[in-house]
Amino acid sequence: DMCQLYIENGQGKPFNYRPTRKERLELARKQKADAEAQEESKQLAEEEARRAETQSRKQEELQLEQRRNQYIRQEIKMLEKRALPLRQYLMSNVVPVLTQGLLEVCKLKPADPVDYLAEWLFRNNPEDAEDEAEAEAEVEAKDETEAETQID
Repeated sequence: DMCQLYIENGQGKPFNYRPTRKERLELARKQKADAEAQEESKQLAEEEARRAETQSRKQEELQLEQRRNQYIRQEIKMLEKRALPLRQYLMSNVVPVLTQGLLEVCKLKPADPVDYLAEWLFRNNPEDAEDEAEAEAEVEAKDETEAETQID
């Protein structure tokens, strides 16, 4: 009775503090829409992060490839510079003697051409001839020096 008197005295209609069914459904729809929006924004952010990571990885790979190509070009230039003296040496010292040996092999046509060429190169080594000539010159110089010292 007390409650009824309180209501009737003009304090207004009784108020139910719990949401109505309609309000609960609307609240559930709103929460579901918010969750979907958050999930979608999360997926978009993840996709953007993946794209950014992929792009940065491609950029790094491109830079690495450019550095690798630059190193290769530098190494080729360096090898060409180093090869030039070697090429000159081969053309002036090895190729003429080897050509003569190969011509000799072609003329004689031995049973084992590789072995014959090796033996021919040992026999006709121009450095040995130079060394022998130098050794003979030294021996002759010593002999002359000894002869001069004996005469004195």
